[in-house]
Order: sequence, then structure tokens, then C-alpha cells
Amino acid sequence: MMTRNNQNLGSVLVTGGNGFMATHLIKTLIARNVCSSITALDLNPPLDPIANVTYVQGSVTSSSIIQDTLRTCGPDVIFHTASPNVTTNRDHPQIFYDVNVTGTRLLLEAADRANVKAFVFTSTCDVYLGDTHKDLKEDAPICTKENSPTGHEYPVSKALAEELVLSSCEATEMKCVILRPTHLYGDGDTHAIPVALDVCAPYWPLVQLGAGKNVFDILSTENCAAVHILAAQCLLNPSLAKGPVSKQIFNISDGPAINFWDFFIVIYSESRGHDIRPELWVMPDWLVWFLVSAIEWAWWVATAGTKRPQGKEWMERSIMVFVTGDHEYDGSKAERVLGYRPQGNWKDVLRKAVRWEIERREGEARVMWGRKTL
Repeated sequence: MMTRNNQNLGSVLVTGGNGFMATHLIKTLIARNVCSSITALDLNPPLDPIANVTYVQGSVTSSSIIQDTLRTCGPDVIFHTASPNVTTNRDHPQIFYDVNVTGTRLLLEAADRANVKAFVFTSTCDVYLGDTHKDLKEDAPICTKENSPTGHEYPVSKALAEELVLSSCEATEMKCVILRPTHLYGDGDTHAIPVALDVCAPYWPLVQLGAGKNVFDILSTENCAAVHILAAQCLLNPSLAKGPVSKQIFNISDGPAINFWDFFIVIYSESRGHDIRPELWVMPDWLVWFLVSAIEWAWWVATAGTKRPQGKEWMERSIMVFVTGDHEYDGSKAERVLGYRPQGNWKDVLRKAVRWEIERREGEARVMWGRKTL
């Protein structure tokens, strides 16, 4: 069982509070009754607000909004989860620096002035340097502007934000911790599940890119929320941890890495209502890279060498590297120090999340059809 305790967090502020992970975090905070109040700051107000949560509409890039929010709610703990959607903002790289770097700096400065006790920063496993990752620990090299190509603005901005958090922790009395979640999934997923369902339309051929031996680490939103709360509790009460927590970085996952394509086979099978493995066409690695190289060459010729197919997911080299390479991280530090113990069966959680997205799409389609018939 995951370590659970009665350490109250007091007043809590969640940035990006209407987001995918933050919504699950807020619901878990309420279910566990471990805080006195919750304020959610987000640029977009929720269509279905959670009861007993105070929502503030605004951006973390606005100093005045941050200061007003902190003055009103007086948080003891800040969960800084706000970050632009990687999938929908690929063609707008500056937004990652605006939110992840500038926004984090403004929030840290305001938090120090407001005497916030604990600051939990949600980073990402994508900050690690390289296209593939194998059993990486928290001290492995990370992305910088100097060592990362165009298209890596998201992980670079997260790495820069981490530096700000650690620097603030050194210079102030506020306790800070950095969590690096692996690949998130769950109800309300805005990344992997929607993309997978888009390529899983009826009668479309299903393709596996590469031999399918690569592994990657995943993290359910339930486990992600639980470890965020656990980290905050350990910041407020260090006796709960078996080692330092403030100024520390922790990889977070569901446990042992799984086969990358097993994850998507579950999505495809749940979407089509049957086991799709007999109809899955496996594209050999050599053919994958031949096609990628051919597309890059054609793109280079068509643009006179001025552009590469950046932002075109179906033809981008980095995407092919991701779906054919390993992405595995050592999460033993979180288990040892925080007492984190992953819960749940990933296949059951994933199937439920797929059904959630399918029902959401069906409901959206009914609304659109109703409008057309008026």
C-alpha cells in the first residue's frame, strides 16, 4: 500500500487547475480530505466546476493575477502543474518559455513574498537528454538550449523551470520539490488516447512502427495525484520521509516499464471492441526509417533546404524515434524516500480512460448533430 498519513496541507493552490492532471489532483485532495481549502488558477474556466473549489481565471504569466490570487487564498502549498499542451502547441514554441519559464519565475517570486511553505513543481521525464532513455536516474543529463535541436522547446523550458525552482529553494525558506512524471494516462487524457483514437477509425489499417520490442514507463493520473500529495506532506513534515525531500528531484511511474505497443494495442482493441492483434500490420524498422528519410529529403527539396518537417507529426523523425525507442526511468528514489507505492492495474485504468474519451466524443457529436437539425 502507498504510504498514507493525516498530514494536513492547509490552504492549497493548484495552477493549471482545469488541466488533465490537475483535475485528478484536486479530486484526490478532496477525497482524502487533506486540505482546508483549494484554489485553482487556470486560463480556461471549467465547464463542470468541482464543488467547493474556488476557480480563478487567469494566466501564470500575469504578475498581477498571481499576486491577487495568492493574497486572496493565502496558500500554504502550491502545486504548480500549469503547462501548455504539447500536442496542440507544437507550432507555437514560444508559449512553452512564456508559461514554463516566465510563469514559474513569477510564481516563485510571489510565493516567497506570500510565505508559502511548500512548492511542488510538476516537471516531466522528457527533460532528459537524448532521443531514447534506458533506466535513467534523476542525475542523468538533461536538455538545454545548447544541446537540443529545434522542436524541443517543451523539455528545454521545463528544464529551465527546474533550475528556477532549485535556485528559489536555495535562496528562500520555502521548501520545494520537483516531480518528473513519466507518460500520463487516465480519464480526460489530452495526448496519447485522442491521438491513438484518431488513427483507429473504422476500416483504417492499424500499423505498428518497428519490431515493437521497445519499452516505456507510464503513470496513471491516480498515482500521479497521490505522489504529489505525498511529496507535499513530506515537505511540510520531513519526519514522514526516509531522506531529504526539499531540493530533490523524483522520477515517478507506475512501476516496471511496459512494452510500448502493448499500451496502444489496448487502446485500439478497446476502441474496436475486439483483440486487434491479428489485424495489426508490423512495419519493419528499416522501412520506417527509409520512409522518414525519404519524406525529409522530399521536404528539403520542396523548400529549397529552408525547412524540415517539424510540427508534422506523421512525418517527423522525433516522433518515429519516440515510438520505436526505449523510454525507461528509475523510480526507486520516490519509493525509498517518499514511501510511494504505485496502485492499480494499468490495463484496467487505460480501458476505462479509452471508454471515457469515446463517450465524450459521442456526446460531442450528438450536440453537433442537434445543432445542425435545429
